[in-house]
Order: sequence, then structure tokens, then C-alpha cells
Amino acid sequence: MGNRQIGNWRIGSELVECHVGAQVVLIFSNDQKFQGIFKGIDEEGEEIKLQAIGKQSMIGLPLNQLFIWCEAADIKPIDAVVYPSDERTISVVDDAIYGGAHCYVIRECLGFNDGKTQYVETEQVVRFVQKNDDGTMIPGLQSEQLVLALLDRHEKLNARFPSEQNAKMIAGLRMFLEACEERVKNRMERGVMGELKK
Repeated sequence: MGNRQIGNWRIGSELVECHVGAQVVLIFSNDQKFQGIFKGIDEEGEEIKLQAIGKQSMIGLPLNQLFIWCEAADIKPIDAVVYPSDERTISVVDDAIYGGAHCYVIRECLGFNDGKTQYVETEQVVRFVQKNDDGTMIPGLQSEQLVLALLDRHEKLNARFPSEQNAKMIAGLRMFLEACEERVKNRMERGVMGELKK
């Protein structure tokens, strides 16, 4: 497990979109670099509050001099591979509550060639929507959105190259979406939809 940058570098002024508690790397216009836990922006909107990692000490840094920033996090590979490869190409951003369930880093692929799946060093970040225990939200994808994209993809692939296996994949994706809808209806009926409750 290693501490790494997650996602693209973003313009400094967009730091207001970062959720409190995220581990960030900040680079300022004078090339100074700081890493720590983002604790918000002061009431005047002038200073970034940054806490040292593993410590209680906090510093204030000038927001108007922030050049670019990105999140950083502990990444761990998940125990899964894509057949027939034996390479672990999917990692998850670790967290204390879930052990990682909201942000995935996935290596890109060049397809199957010379008898094996070809993976490259470039990666994509897939972030799912997350509600924190304090009620704050981190924007991201819904599982259903990702599965709807997969369903659309495999229906189109199956139209060109039909097979029994494609039909099974499509049926499985539809079953997933049906279960998601059932779960949402149940939670809405019980009045717990959108709440951190069973």
C-alpha cells in the first residue's frame, strides 16, 4: 500500500470543491509544496486550513497563492484479476470506515495480444458517490450509472457479435439493476433512503 496522487491535478481555486478530511497535495505559485489533511477554508475565504498527517498541528496557507492541487491517498490492490490475466490491475483508495469502497484506480488495457492481455501504466479513477458520517457528500457515480453504461456497451457489442455469453452478461446486468431498484423502493418505503441506516 502506498501514498499516491488520485486523479488529475486541479486548478487552485477549485479547492473549495474538496471535501474536508481529504488528504491533499498543494502546490503554490512560489513552487512550495505541502501535503496534509484538508480542514477547510477560513470564514474570510483567504486561508486554507491544513492539518499535518498524523498530528493535531494545523497551519494556514494563502488561498490566493494556490496554483494547483490534487488528492492523495493510500491505495491497495483488490484481490481480483480479469481472466485470463494474473495481474492485479484494480486498486482501491483505503479508508478507515469501509476499507475502501468509493474510489478505485484501474489500469488501462490495450486488449488481448500475443496470447495475453496487455495492460499499460496509465490509469483511470472511478469515484462513487459517498455520504460521510457527518452528513457531508462527496460527489461521484452511482453504481447504477456504471452498470447502465456497461449494459449499453454490451447490447451494442452483442448486436455486432452476438453470442450466448453476451446474452448472459446482459441478463446479469439487468438483474443487478432490478435488485438496485428493489433496494431503493424498499428504503424509500421504510423512510431510510439517503440515510446511513440499515
